[in-house]
Amino acid sequence: MNRPNRCPSFEVMFTTQSEREVLLLHRSGRPEVKRLPELIDLLAQGPVPDAHAKPLLGHESTYRYRLGRLRVVYVVELDSCRITLLKVALRDEQTYRK
Repeated sequence: MNRPNRCPSFEVMFTTQSEREVLLLHRSGRPEVKRLPELIDLLAQGPVPDAHAKPLLGHESTYRYRLGRLRVVYVVELDSCRITLLKVALRDEQTYRK
């Protein structure tokens, strides 16, 4: 997905759930959590920054980003130039379920 000209950058937001997940992962000492600020900066530049971002099948404008064992699921809102992080979790069978 190419970034539209009207979005020089994107605002990256957290849902309450994703904020809670980041705090729990931070407290657990997961090393991948230290790379989240870098990922947020990448996403602010464009919704699909590199090969680690893939569309989530069956969900329009929703992507997953691989960050080590962590998966970050986010939705891209092109009309408002916003990216909302929906879930930040360790990869397992429950990661992509609502």
